[in-house]
Amino acid sequence: MVSDSETGPTWSNRLRSLQGLLAEITERFDAVRPWISRAQAALHRLRIWLVAVLKPLVRNPTFERFVTGLILVNAVTLGMETSGTLRASLGGLLTTLDHIIIAVFVFELAARMLVFGTRFWRDPWSVFDFLVVAVTLMPATDNLSVLRALRVIRALRLVSAIPAMRRVVNGLLIAIPGMSSIVVLLLLIFYVFSVMATNMYADTLPERFGTIGDSLLTLFQVMSLDGWTSEVARPVMDAHPWSWIFFLVFILITSFTVLNLFIGIIVDGMQQQHIEAKEANDLVKASRFGKLKTQFSVSLPKGPGDKAQPLRPTVGDLSRTPPPPPIEESGLSMLAAAPVVTRMDAGPERPDPAEMKLLLDEIRALRQELGELKSARNPTDGPT
Repeated sequence: MVSDSETGPTWSNRLRSLQGLLAEITERFDAVRPWISRAQAALHRLRIWLVAVLKPLVRNPTFERFVTGLILVNAVTLGMETSGTLRASLGGLLTTLDHIIIAVFVFELAARMLVFGTRFWRDPWSVFDFLVVAVTLMPATDNLSVLRALRVIRALRLVSAIPAMRRVVNGLLIAIPGMSSIVVLLLLIFYVFSVMATNMYADTLPERFGTIGDSLLTLFQVMSLDGWTSEVARPVMDAHPWSWIFFLVFILITSFTVLNLFIGIIVDGMQQQHIEAKEANDLVKASRFGKLKTQFSVSLPKGPGDKAQPLRPTVGDLSRTPPPPPIEESGLSMLAAAPVVTRMDAGPERPDPAEMKLLLDEIRALRQELGELKSARNPTDGPT
């Protein structure tokens, strides 16, 4: 038997060895820690540089239109791959084009994820784009060959790429809570009429009204108005001449009343989306006008025929520099050379040429929008 005196030193030696190993690991980690800190700092600087480079690209409308065009091209190529003749003659080209397009999609998603950060995952449409591209990247093996057919869902990215289509889908989603009560009402109407039809016409037309399930299916055909007269109504009317009243009431309630409620709720949801989009657009335009008013000290036009007029400087607060002339399209180039209105306690300053150029471009864009608004209100008049 091994005594405690023999086992004691063994465990002590093992404990000391373990402590020495932990001390060595800690020492090596302390030696590597500066490298880790420098690597983290380098990665942070790299991320900042990538965001600065990719942010103008991601928010560029031309790049968005380019991605939308690639979605359309990819949808066409996926349809061409279903043709055996085209696949035999252009199979390699179609495959290469498909790989290039999916690479652009991955780059675009990665750029948006890097630029927007956590905001990317808070946007439902961004998550939708990510799921669509992720599904199409899965390998289409023999057991998962259905994934090859799912590649065509990339065409659904058009919904997220086009604002008008996004509003339509948002309108449908908004209409779902209101549609649920109508669905319950429609199911109740179907149940009541199917029980009545089974009791009245089961013996006359058992293949159509033999059970409640058969009656439900037959009444759905009657609601869709697909061959209901020759296949359902007239065979029943041969034995029950007044049965047309039953079918007529059912069609009036379901096809012409309840289903129109669906359309009304969907249209109301889309109209709500249109109003919200218009309010958001008006808010953006108002903020841009307010910014220009603050920076240039000009009054905003009150109507299509009104023109922007300069605000009078406050006596004692501004210098005696005369106010600038009204801002006109022909005189925009003179604005860059005009002196800035300064205070009494400050010397004259010259505007920065780059900032002034941006502001002048902003004025041109706003004047073009005003012209479009005037043309929309008065179709007979030309743009201002």
